[in-house]
Amino acid sequence: MQRKNTQIYIVRLWKETNSKQPWRGKIQNVRNGQSVTIADLNKLADCIRRSFDQEKKIQVKQKGGLR
Repeated sequence: MQRKNTQIYIVRLWKETNSKQPWRGKIQNVRNGQSVTIADLNKLADCIRRSFDQEKKIQVKQKGGLR
């Protein structure tokens, strides 16, 4: 059962041996298929937060804007 307000992500992380950034990753929103490659694990939460913000904007537009 998928809830209306549920966000599902696939997060892939891998270790780079010959890089200044030891970890890299890719985060994908399962619902819309959008993905972002990250070179800094600290940006992982930022990517998810931006996705939530975009989802909120879509919901507001679908409801006819702010009242």
